[in-house]
Amino acid sequence: MAEFYGYRFQHRNTDGIALLRGDRLRHQYIVDAYVAIEQNRLKYLCLNKKKLRADLYQGLQDAIIAGDNNVAAIGQRIILPSFFTVGPRHMVQNYQDATIIWRWASCLDAFVTFTCNPQWLEI
Repeated sequence: MAEFYGYRFQHRNTDGIALLRGDRLRHQYIVDAYVAIEQNRLKYLCLNKKKLRADLYQGLQDAIIAGDNNVAAIGQRIILPSFFTVGPRHMVQNYQDATIIWRWASCLDAFVTFTCNPQWLEI
């Protein structure tokens, strides 16, 4: 789904530009596409817990020992793996990777990452 929507959102001279000139309707379409992609990814995680071995994630037993067994929270807890880019595990893993790079190249003053469009004039 992400590749399909990514393809649709790109500007091409051969395709029509109705989607690119949609203003607020285009923004709503982008939000709906994002929600559909995230829902699909979360559904995959829910349906494939055994393949991902979600019961062995670090910290689950610690939470139970610490007393985080609130019955008022009805539902089933899903622990997001580190490859789920919106989850906190992904952020912590990226932070730890950046810290290791900083230790390796100890002369760094700042470590900045960003994404950009390679077609920008500044690039």
